[in-house]
Amino acid sequence: MLQSCRKPWHESYSLILGEWKIIATSKVGSEDWFLYPPSQKNTIKFESDYTYSTASHDKISCSGKFEFINKTSIILSPDGCLPRMESVETIYKLTKDTLIITNNQIGYLSYIPLDKYIRLY
Repeated sequence: MLQSCRKPWHESYSLILGEWKIIATSKVGSEDWFLYPPSQKNTIKFESDYTYSTASHDKISCSGKFEFINKTSIILSPDGCLPRMESVETIYKLTKDTLIITNNQIGYLSYIPLDKYIRLY
């Protein structure tokens, strides 16, 4: 029975692995998306050893560990970058090609942003 409860997390884990490029941002509850220029390359990469890294133009800007709480919630625990606090992010969409996730790491905004990514590989 424990395995069947964990199966959705495993499916989410398998889908999220790889490198993702941000293409747009919005705020929770809005349908208006701000599109990033195609030349801008901000990425997040999830590895099979439960580590992640973010990069801007191929330079690592942050790294840490991730853990699924459930099928649609993930904890990001940065290591050696700012902000140094854990954040619980909500996954709004996760398919083989698209990831839409909150970005609670940005603490100075008056709203919670949504980031939309496409898979690079």
